Amino acid sequence: MVCAPLKGIFITGPQNIKKAYTSEVWDREKPTKRGLLRYKIFALWRAPGEEVKGLIDGLVESAQAGGDLLKNFLSIFFSD
Repeated sequence: MVCAPLKGIFITGPQNIKKAYTSEVWDREKPTKRGLLRYKIFALWRAPGEEVKGLIDGLVESAQAGGDLLKNFLSIFFSD
């Protein structure tokens, strides 16, 4: 629960950035448009948004883990 936001910042965010950069720069349909400077700049423009998405995914995962912890904690006392 505590480490999920850190995982979002340091693992999920960079993976999202790498995936977005690859799709923007190198996965173009026309080979002549691959690797152009404008697509590289646009991929860099997208990087902060992708990092924030990774952080949000980490926070959601943290909240979900907290909910599971509370459910399991309550089931101990009420013998579910």
